[in-house]
Amino acid sequence: MKKINVRRGIIIHGVDDARTAVTAARSLNMSVRLVSAPGAVSFGGAAWFAEIIAAVRTEFPDVTIEAVLDCGDTPGHALAAMRAGIKSIRFTGPRRVREKITAIAKQYDAALDDDDGPALDIAQCRHPANDCLNWLAEK
Repeated sequence: MKKINVRRGIIIHGVDDARTAVTAARSLNMSVRLVSAPGAVSFGGAAWFAEIIAAVRTEFPDVTIEAVLDCGDTPGHALAAMRAGIKSIRFTGPRRVREKITAIAKQYDAALDDDDGPALDIAQCRHPANDCLNWLAEK
């Protein structure tokens, strides 16, 4: 699987969104970066996101999937994400807390995600499948 535009994330809101994004990536022979909606852990939980990612990884074993869970500024959510097996966590809390969370993340073979690059929000797409294809194909 090629790693083209892996930093062009796609914001997902559920398993159907994840399937749409991964299907687009597979058709382009690409990896994909799935990003939860901002603060998604507050309403869905870390286990919910982990289950979505596990499902699409099982369904699409030939696609490399990077998954980023947005935990907002709540340290407990970031820790729960690590316990749920999430390897890439977005955390916006104070610097001192970020440093502590970063140290703990290393114990879980996880890392904080600082990428604020562009992302396509599937919820805003009129034609999600085509929009994902076009988004990932952009250079």
